[in-house]
Amino acid sequence: MPVPPCDISPIEFCALFQIKSHIFNELKRHRLGPEIHQPPGTDLERISPAAIRAWQESIKDPNCKAAKILRQHAFAIQRGLKGLKSPNHPANLIKELKALKAAREST
Repeated sequence: MPVPPCDISPIEFCALFQIKSHIFNELKRHRLGPEIHQPPGTDLERISPAAIRAWQESIKDPNCKAAKILRQHAFAIQRGLKGLKSPNHPANLIKELKALKAAREST
């Protein structure tokens, strides 16, 4: 993933690496995310390109706790998408019930 040439916000970081904000906050809480700094005189949080590169290097190790959190997150997304395809998923059951109701009302 290319590193931007300038400092970015945590929101931009999440969008760039396709990380949900609650996962980013979990990484930040465990001090496993990229180093965040505040420009003098502001309340803004920024992440430098050097911090992004260092974070990318750290997550290359599969035993790294941050890498494990990211893998678990990716696995949960896949599991959720697979569940949505199931005919027994509540959303699919509701669609089926609505279709049956519409068919009954049209007759």
